[in-house]
Amino acid sequence: SSVERDKLQGFSVAPVPASNMLTITVPDGISSLQIISAFGKEIRSIENVSSSNAIDVSTMESGVYYVRAIRYGKTYVQKFVVTR
Repeated sequence: SSVERDKLQGFSVAPVPASNMLTITVPDGISSLQIISAFGKEIRSIENVSSSNAIDVSTMESGVYYVRAIRYGKTYVQKFVVTR
């Protein structure tokens, strides 16, 4: 699957930076979400995706992470930061 350089309308993460909870908002058609470390390691996978997904990031190390969303075979990515 290709990584889209374009922004996917309706795909956002907030707040940035996050310390306890991160909300991932996605449009219809997202089949799965993954949280990926800056080093490319999958931290978490979310299969039952809703339009608004609250993710507990309180146990994650400080640093840069990415949310990867797959929609109709295309991959979209949003960056976020966890601070302690």
